[in-house]
Amino acid sequence: MYRNRPVAISDLTIIVILTIMLDIAVFAMVDFQVMQHQTYQLPEEQEAYNVYIFWVSATMLMFGIAEAAVIVVIFRFSPIRFILSGTVLLSTIIVIFSGLEDIIFFAIQGGLPADNVNWKWMWQARVWGFWNSTEQAMWTIFWLGAVLPIVLFVSIKIMNTYKVKMTTLRQEV
Repeated sequence: MYRNRPVAISDLTIIVILTIMLDIAVFAMVDFQVMQHQTYQLPEEQEAYNVYIFWVSATMLMFGIAEAAVIVVIFRFSPIRFILSGTVLLSTIIVIFSGLEDIIFFAIQGGLPADNVNWKWMWQARVWGFWNSTEQAMWTIFWLGAVLPIVLFVSIKIMNTYKVKMTTLRQEV
């Protein structure tokens, strides 16, 4: 009976949110400890920052891959768990891309910089020429408030559709 129940939004949401919270908590604190005394004003310092942020993002991605692998390997492989692990990995990528780590970094320091401060360390500033706190907040809200819920919703629909098909096939046999 329990095996055939539909995947609830709460099941998937709890797993994804807990893994994301773990990733963000660990990396935001590491980022804060490393970056709190850095300014990265000169071009060569900007290059050092780019290398640093690449490795932080790559490490977060590795955490996401490891979490996804744990779901598939430890909890017996099944297509449902494979979709769940893919959702965890995709959610980690969305969180990395959303820039939530920068928001948390400044929140730990007491608040976002004023809007007249150009976030020149962000790739968006290099693309559009200027990037500030309001734009970063809107960017993060878009990715976490619009894209991530769509990913979760689609994943739940796929898992529930698969469960209904498998239940129907078992009943026919």
